[in-house]
Amino acid sequence: MTGNSAYTDHFMYLNQIERSFSAAHALDIGGVRETIHGHNWSVQVIVAGTSLDADGLLVDFHALERTIDGIIGRFHNQNLNTTTPFDQINPSAELVAQYIAVQIIPTLPMGVRVQSVSVGEAPGCTATYINPFTGTER
Repeated sequence: MTGNSAYTDHFMYLNQIERSFSAAHALDIGGVRETIHGHNWSVQVIVAGTSLDADGLLVDFHALERTIDGIIGRFHNQNLNTTTPFDQINPSAELVAQYIAVQIIPTLPMGVRVQSVSVGEAPGCTATYINPFTGTER
């Protein structure tokens, strides 16, 4: 069962990719910059769509992994505070998640959208950006 059919038209497909990177940051909280510190950041990307391609896939997992790796690879073993765009905005987990989502959107096949991106700084400390789908993106 591939593509659009009576069976697939009534379902949403979700694909999830998990990646990680190591980076340091120092947040400005209440006007005070905290001490720089490092994390092993976890990244979880969920993409969604209502139909599958001719091969029965929502997206190619490997292609999505390469896309994510290209985005977060710039951050690996770096200080986020000196890495674009976080040299201009606070490198919070929330804003890292949003940045990753926005970068992924134009790379997706038509009909597939970013549903959410979660970024964890430490076990039990995760921020999630939920994409406010407007119907104007891919």
